[in-house]
Amino acid sequence: GAAGGKGPGRRERVFLPAGSALFHIGDFHSPYVVFSARRRVGGGDAADGGAGDGGKVLLMGATEAPPMALLLLCGTLHVDTAAHEVSVDGSLTFRAPPRVAVLLQGLRAQLDALLEGLLEDPRGGDRISRAPAVRTMVKLITGH
Repeated sequence: GAAGGKGPGRRERVFLPAGSALFHIGDFHSPYVVFSARRRVGGGDAADGGAGDGGKVLLMGATEAPPMALLLLCGTLHVDTAAHEVSVDGSLTFRAPPRVAVLLQGLRAQLDALLEGLLEDPRGGDRISRAPAVRTMVKLITGH
């Protein structure tokens, strides 16, 4: 099983299904996972013959998420230069020097502009994949 959260400040124990790609990995490279769905299985009311524990929560379609990917691709960033922090949707907070946090925010703004342009002209995918902002993001996330 793995420990996980349910909203800011709330935590509950969650598990990976036995058939998931992450189930047999013993050493995660990142303390974060993203997933497509949560499913509660087993348990139920003791009066109905269940264990009375509410069952287990399984994370479906889970994959590791490096912190840089979360910062560059998820939610809304909030930069607090005085506290040397950057947060994603107010839920995940990372320490970051003010300059790095502001650069991340600028990179995100460039990606948003590129994606908006792609919505207006879907044939521009090749142009976007060669954009300096996208190439920088790929390097930051993959380390290559």
